[in-house]
Amino acid sequence: MSAPRTFNNFQPSDNLKNPRTKEVFTIISRSTYRCKNCECKPLSPCDEFMERTTLTLKSPRGLWEMNLKQLTDKYLKGIIDEI
Repeated sequence: MSAPRTFNNFQPSDNLKNPRTKEVFTIISRSTYRCKNCECKPLSPCDEFMERTTLTLKSPRGLWEMNLKQLTDKYLKGIIDEI
């Protein structure tokens, strides 16, 4: 049995794959939001950080933009895998 998934701080050039469709995505850019007066940590960010940090992904079908919270949710649910 594999270990449970935890937060992954995705960065540009990371590759992701949809295990169902086999489609591969590459993170091509990231715009990181910096919290002010916040106690969040790099591996345990607050919701505001995750909702305001945006990533652009590229696949054979085009470009996709989502925030870190959306991408993390897909990763934790197994909709995408890191490759």
